[in-house]
Amino acid sequence: MEDSPKDLKIAGLPFNYEGRPAMKRSHLTLLAALLIGSAPLVTSAAGWSPNDPLMPTGNSTQDTANLQNAIHDARLDAGGTLYLGPGVFLVHASLVRQTPDPDGFGYNPVPFNGTIKGAGKSVTTIKSVRGPGGEPFTPAYDKVFNSTYPGTFFIWNEDYLGIRDMTFEADSEIADEWLYGGEVGLTKGLLSYVGTGSGEYGVGNRIGTDVINVHFKGSLDSSGRPEIPHLFEPYGGAGGTHNVKSSEFENGLGAMLIYAQLANATINVGGRPKEQVTFANAATGAIVVVGCSDCTVNVSRIETHDAPGLYFSRHKWNMHSLVTMTHNTIILRPQSDYAGAEIWSRFDDVDIVLSHNRFQSEDSFVWGPIFIEGVKHGTITNNTFTGSGSAAIYLGVYAQRPGSFALVGNNLQNWENTGLNPWGMIAAPIWLGSYITDSIVIGGNNSVNVFDEPGYDEFWNPLPPDANGNAQTYDEYGNIIPKNNVFTGVNNMHTNIGQDVREAMGQKVEAKQSMMSELHR
Repeated sequence: MEDSPKDLKIAGLPFNYEGRPAMKRSHLTLLAALLIGSAPLVTSAAGWSPNDPLMPTGNSTQDTANLQNAIHDARLDAGGTLYLGPGVFLVHASLVRQTPDPDGFGYNPVPFNGTIKGAGKSVTTIKSVRGPGGEPFTPAYDKVFNSTYPGTFFIWNEDYLGIRDMTFEADSEIADEWLYGGEVGLTKGLLSYVGTGSGEYGVGNRIGTDVINVHFKGSLDSSGRPEIPHLFEPYGGAGGTHNVKSSEFENGLGAMLIYAQLANATINVGGRPKEQVTFANAATGAIVVVGCSDCTVNVSRIETHDAPGLYFSRHKWNMHSLVTMTHNTIILRPQSDYAGAEIWSRFDDVDIVLSHNRFQSEDSFVWGPIFIEGVKHGTITNNTFTGSGSAAIYLGVYAQRPGSFALVGNNLQNWENTGLNPWGMIAAPIWLGSYITDSIVIGGNNSVNVFDEPGYDEFWNPLPPDANGNAQTYDEYGNIIPKNNVFTGVNNMHTNIGQDVREAMGQKVEAKQSMMSELHR
């Protein structure tokens, strides 16, 4: 199933099938009917030393203009730092760094290579509000492609973006329906970064982001539901390192933190104990990776409340990557559609390490807090599970090719298997799908059951065990082979779940893929 339509749209930006911007890089025309008109390239008199910061006025018109002028300063072309003082900067329109196109076709982006630093998290705030007279928040708008810029602060970048010691916030119910193609007033997020190394070209570009000690707080609609799709999105870039540390994400409708179409990049969320990142009240996802080729993804010491953990999408670009999750606490929203660690792969070359994490889930994602599909190799060790569901760990290779894992020392003594799943069945705390072979499961401090699911013939009858009692399945060429899974300190069973259940599982997989394709289109 293809995850991306011919015209891929992520965060409101049109891209063609190969992932290149649907315009020439040398002539990026960003037609904008935004803000206060074209912001000139100026040199701000304030904001360039800690002792002389840019100060808020408490007026949305003045604060918008002052910030717009300040981010156009040439010192942000060469690694400068714009300092913001204590207080609340009221912004009623998208902050975009751009200049008029000399051919008169609109606006061209101005590259960014610098840092914006506040006086402290919750001390300095950039707040999205309605404009004068209660007018909706004004997004930047591209008339050619009938789409809006994604967010309060939108950066086209060639090298580096730093955001430190501040808060991004939105007023309640600010996201009115907009006139341009049904887009909402606040568009797609609070902070968006687009690297010029987007797609499969520009691999040598040295770009990256640091988000340190920042609070992202999305708004709620009248029913109390989050209404901002993405709170922070680094999009499109080759090379570089993207760090999020000591930060908070609150109230997200879509992915709170989404990485899209990166290549040769390192992603670090969290890190040492004092660098913890928290996520609270995520309607869809906390961290989402949708398109990352040759990447290393490290998620460590994050904590979620009513939010999933990591969703690594089944996207054609999610390849040649290593995904590591260690020392995290994931508390899922009951009946969540997402797992705590949900990792999909369409290729053989995504490896995973999940270690020393704590998952709490009450009949949430149907297959359990850890859900791995399509990944060929992985290590899952010393994780603790609390709650209930049809499985705590589900491993499957839906593409019908063998995959192997090591599961060692996972604590499931506080996990209760329930029948509250679409098929009304109870499986086991650890569920090895039909194509999981040559794996090892070593118990933790308790004995648990392992459901070692066999392969099925064309009539959905389970393949019988071989002469040595091994469950059997098929290799990628259709030959019957023993699964050769080894169990130490645990019990295993080969119960037949039946044709109806297996078909329902297949339909659930396809539905999830379709839903995520629409969300990140």
